[in-house]
Parts: sequence; structure tokens; C-alpha cells
Amino acid sequence: MSARPADFFLRPRSPLIFRSGKPFGTTGGGDGFGFPPPGTIAGALRAELADAFDLALDAPADHASLRTRLECRGPLLARETGGRVDVFFPCPADAVYLVAPDGTKRLVRAKPTDIQEASEGCDLPGKLLPVLLQADENDKREEKPVFWSTTGMTAWLTGGLGPGFEETVLPPPEDTRTHVAIDPESLAHDEGRLFQSTGLDFEPRQVEHLNDKCREKQYRDAGHYFAPERWGLLARLQDSDDSTDLRKHLNQRGRRLGADGRSVRMAARSGIWPEIPKEVDTALKNLGPGDRFCLVLATPAIFSGGWRPGGLIETTENHKTIFRGTLPGLDSVDIKLLAAAVGRWVAYSGWDMEPQPRGSRTMFGRPRAVRRLAPAGSVYWFELVNDPPADLGKLWLAPVSDDPQDRRDGFGLALIGLG
Repeated sequence: MSARPADFFLRPRSPLIFRSGKPFGTTGGGDGFGFPPPGTIAGALRAELADAFDLALDAPADHASLRTRLECRGPLLARETGGRVDVFFPCPADAVYLVAPDGTKRLVRAKPTDIQEASEGCDLPGKLLPVLLQADENDKREEKPVFWSTTGMTAWLTGGLGPGFEETVLPPPEDTRTHVAIDPESLAHDEGRLFQSTGLDFEPRQVEHLNDKCREKQYRDAGHYFAPERWGLLARLQDSDDSTDLRKHLNQRGRRLGADGRSVRMAARSGIWPEIPKEVDTALKNLGPGDRFCLVLATPAIFSGGWRPGGLIETTENHKTIFRGTLPGLDSVDIKLLAAAVGRWVAYSGWDMEPQPRGSRTMFGRPRAVRRLAPAGSVYWFELVNDPPADLGKLWLAPVSDDPQDRRDGFGLALIGLG
């Protein structure tokens, strides 16, 4: 791939809506993504580059060439404040917020736990360890934040507890809109065509009752004050053609994204992609055979094994069935899967605009088959069987999905840390 990736901060102009592809019911059902899936962002960036170069894309080979040529990583939630861009990651599945009977709140970590007593056991596949929480039975679970800051995630991946309640990130609020079709005869809503759509609202937040000190940090428009922060999406694009300056051709271009024709503006920026923190990189370099590390999915992943990477083959060791193998980008590293904390699978579909021959005609567009995604925030624990390479940290925000095209689309970006 190109040694010069281009990073873009996508500024939505209105609430973005992303659907999973499930049909609506007569009661206005159906669901969607609260956060855009990687394939949608990758498709939008590729389509915008095709428009910039006026590519016709009239043949399937043209689509395949563009998908292979351009690799996209993202999207990640980002916040711009005064020219500074901060990146946020999905809250990991092993982080649990608890509230004690006296109202005390705390953050604890769920860990893979060895079965000690002969009377204990579990039926997890591949002799996986159960992920258990050591906490008082009287403590109740508190709803966890959706996203964590880079600082909090770095602390978590190096063995700390990460953010506290006072550092909880408030992501863009949800915007829910009701859509209705009117029957011209009855002048009432058309049965089966009343539904709601929900998307994240990235617009600047209006602020009221500002004091003089705060007012200096806000910007004003039509008599209203707005917070200086601006939420958006961060994506990285790489082109196998080194002669193409992606920043030049895509900077400040507008693009429709998601349902209902909502749009974003693409701003090329330098130095905003989150590189691996020094604390994490140093900790990984001290690992050896028998040590553990973990992966946290920053974007949903697509695995041939469903909930687990397909490169982990079910095999037998000491008369026990285990999952052992490699991960994409670490072909020389032999690892064993110890445990996993994976949320409920996410449905992913969409509309395929690749031309398809139909007899003497060429048809454009068809629905994609629904695929099951391992959700962002899922955590996998591994044990190193052999010596890890010095650049084990190259897995930081690298795609670990099984299929090469899914990796080029940005599915399965992973954060790596201590296990």
C-alpha cells in the first residue's frame, strides 16, 4: 500500500442515519446502526474519489479494481476543538460499572478466570476460560458509557482502570424523526409506511446562560452561542497508486452518506490518526512465550468463525480441544485463544451498486446478503506460544477480519494491550 496515507475528518451536516438492512414492520419497527459501519465509510470515500476523477465504473472489473486499490480504516469517533482532534473508542466489553448499596460507583474489570475446584466447570467451546467479575453480589450494574477517550483506553490496555465516572464521554446525542406517507383517499397515514429513523446528531450544541469567561471560548451565530467542539468521523485512506494525492483530490469535498441523503464534508488533516501509545508499545515489547495479550475491536469485525477469527483452528492439545493459530498481519506468531467477551452479533447489509449482467441488459443495484458482525468493543485474550516479533504493536488499529477485502473496508480494526 501507499506509504502516504491520507487522514480525513468527516464533518456531518445533519444527523446521519444508517440501517442494518432489516425490513420495517407494520408497526414502524426495524433497527439501525447507532454508529456508521466501516463498509459505508469505505464505499463513500471510494465513490467520491471516482467522482473526482470522473470514473465511469460501468463494469464489475472497475468496481473490483477500485475496492482493491483503495484501503480504508475507520470510522472512529472524533471531536475537534480549536484545531485539536481527540479520538474516542468503543467501551470494551470487559469494563463493568457498578453501584454499591451506599451509592458508591466504581469501575471494575472482568477477567478470564481459571477453574480451580473439581466441582466447577463450564461448556464453553475450545476449553475457553470463563470471563468472570469479582465483585460484591449486592452491587448493581450501572449503564456504561458508549465511548472512552484515548487516555482512558491506554490506561485500560496497560492494566489500569481507565476513566472514572467524572471522565465519561458524552457522545453526540441521538436524533429521532418520524416519517409518514399520507394516503390520498383517507388523508391518514398509509398503513405500513409510518416509521422512525434515529441517527447521531453531529451538529454543534447550542449553549445557554454563558458567563463571560465561557463566552470567550464559544462562537456565536445569529444571536446564539454554541460549544466550540465539533463532533465528526475520522477515517484513513490509502492508495496503492503512489502518484495519487488523495488529500488534494478529496479535501473539502461534500458527499452523501447514509440514508435520507444526509451529507458530510471531508477535511484532509495531518497528524490526527491515533498511533500506538508509548506505554502500550513498551509493554508489548516485554512479552515472551506464555505471556498474554488482548485485542479490543475498535470497529465491528467479520470472521469466518462467526464470533472468533477464522485463523484460529480448533485442534487438540494434551487431550483438550483448543483454538490455536494466527491473526492477519502476524503470520509468524503462534497464539492460543484463552477467552472472549463478545456482544450480540450485529446484522450488516446494504445496497450493492455494482453492475450485474441480466441477459442482454446490465442492471445496477441489488440488495446485499445480510452478514453477522462481531460488535465493536468485543475483547479477545490470547497466549503467545512462541517468541513474538518486535513489532507486535503493528496490530494497533490494524484490521483483523479474515477476508482481505473486509480488511480493506476497515472491518475489525483492533486495539492491542496486555492481557
